[in-house]
Amino acid sequence: MISIYNIENLSIYRFVFRYIDSNMYVIIENNEALIIDPHFSKSMQKLLYENQIKNILVLLTHEHYDHICGIDWLSKHFNITLICQKACAKSILKNTRPLLISFILEERDRLNGTNNLEHFNKEYKAFSYNADIIFDDKFFYKWQNHHLAFYATPGHSFGSCCIVFDDKIIFSGDSLFKDIPIITRFPGGNTKDYKNITIPFLESLDRNLIVLSGHKESFRLIDVFLGEKINVAIR
Repeated sequence: MISIYNIENLSIYRFVFRYIDSNMYVIIENNEALIIDPHFSKSMQKLLYENQIKNILVLLTHEHYDHICGIDWLSKHFNITLICQKACAKSILKNTRPLLISFILEERDRLNGTNNLEHFNKEYKAFSYNADIIFDDKFFYKWQNHHLAFYATPGHSFGSCCIVFDDKIIFSGDSLFKDIPIITRFPGGNTKDYKNITIPFLESLDRNLIVLSGHKESFRLIDVFLGEKINVAIR
């Protein structure tokens, strides 16, 4: 599925991963592309080829397979520069086996009588990739006259981060949702880090920021506040 957000004269394409409903975002300017959390999509492929894209800046919000699995395909067809947090970089260099997705799809297939796991296994394999730019706590970068600010937001995973785009948009990955819990019980998750590091960071931001998260639709940061505090469930 593809949809388009038009924000401040900026078109942001959202592609939903058909296997597990995670979001990939694509921005195109001057025949270059910026992609956040890539998976493979024929619609994305068509968009890139129609715009004669050769160079792509790839940004990762964290290391879970549904948010990185398009790296392998992109790296074989385009010149890519990949930026991610250092724990995320370590993970994609050593271990990108889709174990969690495989477990989820196997259970869904059992309940629904489908065979999505079989199709998924034909399309996606383990791979490794060496990130081009790695940061620890925070990092700033300029792309096509846009300002990107990266901030480590541990809790959902070791290598989670949020990316603030032009002080108007925040790509939150799986570190912030509206109306669904933040999961910190997966391997690499840490509830204490989420409460002590990530929540204070999010509470420090401009509440008018538009949040484009790793799953579901967009919202404004103010929508997840209750008074002066962020109101999120954690599990």
